[in-house]
Amino acid sequence: MSATISPEVERLVKEHLDGKSFLSANDVLLAAMRLFQQYQAHVRLRADVKAGFDELERGECMEFEDDQALKGFFDEIKARGRRLMVGHPS
Repeated sequence: MSATISPEVERLVKEHLDGKSFLSANDVLLAAMRLFQQYQAHVRLRADVKAGFDELERGECMEFEDDQALKGFFDEIKARGRRLMVGHPS
């Protein structure tokens, strides 16, 4: 793959190469892409958390009396999942 990069990106890559932080331009860009992926995951997580809080504010939640009730809820979810997986190899 080839790509055209702006003079600013080229300057930033060269700064990291000159600083001996990375051995190649590919290493610099790979590190940048990994950080970008982490950033995207962080943005998605923040959106999911906000959606959860919004649901709570609208009263779209379930309350459990005690730990046993919560355990029962999760046991039922697992049982439904197992029933759905019967005959469907992973």
